[in-house]
Amino acid sequence: RYHAVVSASPTGFVIRDLRSSNGTRVNDHRIADTRILVHGDRIGIGAAEFSFETSHSVIDGDQGD
Repeated sequence: RYHAVVSASPTGFVIRDLRSSNGTRVNDHRIADTRILVHGDRIGIGAAEFSFETSHSVIDGDQGD
């Protein structure tokens, strides 16, 4: 099953809950729909927890070429 999706947007990276039965949490707060992620956010999906990490160059669109 799919619980959430993380994608890039013009304002940064966002996470969107896909109406999962257990919900999606960011920093221990359940999100209802979409939330902008920042470096260091903790994402909880079910019993699993992930740390969102990004580099400044990725946000600026620099792919390191």
